[in-house]
Amino acid sequence: MSQDPEELEAALTPMYPATEGLTQLRLRMLIGLALGEPGGTTVRDWLPAEVQRSLQLPALRDALELLHRPPRDHDHTQLLTGHHPAQRRLAFEELLAHQLSLRLRKLRTAADPGLPLHDQGGLAARLLSVLPFS
Repeated sequence: MSQDPEELEAALTPMYPATEGLTQLRLRMLIGLALGEPGGTTVRDWLPAEVQRSLQLPALRDALELLHRPPRDHDHTQLLTGHHPAQRRLAFEELLAHQLSLRLRKLRTAADPGLPLHDQGGLAARLLSVLPFS
């Protein structure tokens, strides 16, 4: 017996890459918990609204919702090619997080004075004497 189209879910059912010991149902349940209830505020968006507007990126929550719960009536062409604004938002988010973590690492490294090495055996002079240039 076929299902009445009006009874179909509003969103498509996502299929995630298989992971040993983690079923599709379990993944969907965990992602649902991470996203919270539809319209909830469990996802914090750190990107200022003016940056989102200038780069034409959706809010983080909207991007996650669309990618994990794509509406049935949505044009999926951009999603299939990887050019959807929601995908661009997540890529931007990952690149920004990576750049910020590199910057933080650089600042921490610069703040560390390091340990002085004392040349007690004359190694520096021996190294300089064997170099083919002055």
